Amino acid sequence: MLPADALRDVSILVVEDDLDTCVLYERALTAAGANVRTASSVEGALGLLAAARPDVVLCDLHLPEADGYALLEQVRADPALAGIPIIAISGSHPELEHDRALAAGFARHLPKPSKLHEIVTAVADLAA
Repeated sequence: MLPADALRDVSILVVEDDLDTCVLYERALTAAGANVRTASSVEGALGLLAAARPDVVLCDLHLPEADGYALLEQVRADPALAGIPIIAISGSHPELEHDRALAAGFARHLPKPSKLHEIVTAVADLAA
């Protein structure tokens, strides 16, 4: 079990279009000490990324209009952002999505639903 301040001073961008899920992730990560910003779309995430570079991005793969793969592609194309680890999270076809996400360049893939401590642990591992 990670300490309550496992993510102290870690900046995280959560990209999730389901409001309840977004709030759940935000609360869990904030409780672990993280500074969390949220976006519900790729466009919103890119705006936040332009304003401040987070340590880690947690991104739902299935977003409206453009998906998490589109966000990954745009982040990797920007030299100022390319090194940010991005965790994919998805509830559809976890076995197939896992391999596809890792092959595309996501640092990790977590299935939905994931236990909150698994999300916090994945973020902590990548932020270290």
